[in-house]
Amino acid sequence: MAVIRALLLEDAPSAENAIKRLSSAEQIINDTIGASSAFSLDAMRNFFVQNSGTKIEDPSKFLATSMIGELYLLYSGVYFRRGNYIKGAIWIRKSWKCYQTSMRVLGLHSDLIRRDKDIRSCLLFGTGLFYFFVALVPAKFLWIIEAIGFEADRDLGISRLYECYNDNGYKAPVALLLLIWINRFWSHDLVETERLLHKSQLEFPRNSFYYYLGGYYYRKMGQLDKAMDVFLKVEKFSFQLEQLQIAAKYEMGWTYLLMEDWKNCIFQLENFLKFHKAPSYRAFCGYQLGLAYTFNDENSKAMEIFRKVPEWVRKHFTFDEFAARKSLQYFKAGGISPAEKELILAGIQEEGQNHEKALLTLEIFNLNFNLKLEKEVEMRVMYYYRMGVVMRNLRRQEEACSYFKKVLEFEFQLGNSGEIYLVPYAHVDLGEIFLKDAEIHFDSENSKFQVEIQLAKSHITSAKIHRNFDFDKPLFRRIEYSLDRIKIFEKGKKPQKPLFLETEELGTRNSESVVEMTKDLVEEVQVEFNLKDEEVEDWGGLDPLTKFAQDENL
Repeated sequence: MAVIRALLLEDAPSAENAIKRLSSAEQIINDTIGASSAFSLDAMRNFFVQNSGTKIEDPSKFLATSMIGELYLLYSGVYFRRGNYIKGAIWIRKSWKCYQTSMRVLGLHSDLIRRDKDIRSCLLFGTGLFYFFVALVPAKFLWIIEAIGFEADRDLGISRLYECYNDNGYKAPVALLLLIWINRFWSHDLVETERLLHKSQLEFPRNSFYYYLGGYYYRKMGQLDKAMDVFLKVEKFSFQLEQLQIAAKYEMGWTYLLMEDWKNCIFQLENFLKFHKAPSYRAFCGYQLGLAYTFNDENSKAMEIFRKVPEWVRKHFTFDEFAARKSLQYFKAGGISPAEKELILAGIQEEGQNHEKALLTLEIFNLNFNLKLEKEVEMRVMYYYRMGVVMRNLRRQEEACSYFKKVLEFEFQLGNSGEIYLVPYAHVDLGEIFLKDAEIHFDSENSKFQVEIQLAKSHITSAKIHRNFDFDKPLFRRIEYSLDRIKIFEKGKKPQKPLFLETEELGTRNSESVVEMTKDLVEEVQVEFNLKDEEVEDWGGLDPLTKFAQDENL
């Protein structure tokens, strides 16, 4: 719990308390191992090597040594969250040495992995977590880990997390949580995200962390009313973790922003800033609150909050830096211009998956302002990029490509402008479009496929060379994901999952997939609790299943 608070709050006292608790846990584990001093990898290795000829009846020592690696990963997480990348990378290195030793010992005592689910669960979760997240470590710090011969492997990491969840050991719930996050934010596999979320709601109907990720998913899908209901459940079920309740206010405020419900958005975001004293999220929340004030015709309040935002920026946090740059721009100008207001509104509508409404807003912008903005390069580029995104989501791919290419034409004119971030973003959007076309035309002998792969690679690598622009971290995740897929194609293979299932495509699959999932889950519950057909035939969906689980205190 102390580590969770530290990750949520990002303040020094919470981090210090988390480190203190981790140190206490480390000492307890050392006592279990029987070490007289700080944990020694050599001591652990020698203990098991010396006993390699006998069957170990009590595996508690081995489980304890395996948990040390996980403990060190938590240390690294706290340090990374505080921006101390050097210490974070060093603790990751220590963690891997623990897991490496544990895996070697298993070669001597393979019976342990077969007969002890706790050990199996611990190692599958720990190594899966390690393999995946080390791939996300900033490149300039990766050398610390590579120095011990470790190479990140996202696919192996994901595979082990799935194995951990399916094995149903004590780490399965956390593995499920991570898999939901990975599928939602990394691979953008919304169908798999939905499947895992439904499983989590059935298995853990009162766990607020699953609901929190569920709220993100529904908001991404444009199901804003459902997202709001889920975030309300986060607030209800996280009574033991006040900071998560406060965070839910921010997510509800963000959701109201996408609903264009400015008054409720203002109410939630004001409450968040009132109760949330830690540095995390304050800058971007302040920027969003300023937008809501502006659209609600409260310009004086908007100017006051825009003035404060730069004070809340955390170093190296790209959302904070964007919020500060734009807030300062609006404060100096005395407000947001009518033209940029329309572009911002179109962006809000697009984020809420209201593509047709966003297109109408952009068409009105073009009619009212475009001819007046010939010399305002930044505004024109913002318009072209917004149009590209809308056209892409409406599956008008040729028009989308046309607008993204117009963005690229203005790269040198943008120069050091803050809106230069739209150039690498346009490159990635183009690369993903060509990559998706390549998946459709997959055939190593197909000349069209070869051209599309080369175009995809060209745009993705062009985006990768850009540095120091807004929202760089989310884009780098998309870049790495696309490059991974290109490597698979270059080996003459086709990736198993399609690239980025669009909302519309998912919508056409939802009705069928949910029906099938519901049948499967009903059967699971029916078998588990020996229920008769008539006891489940009227349920009709997952909500009654969740109610059943709650009634049975599962």
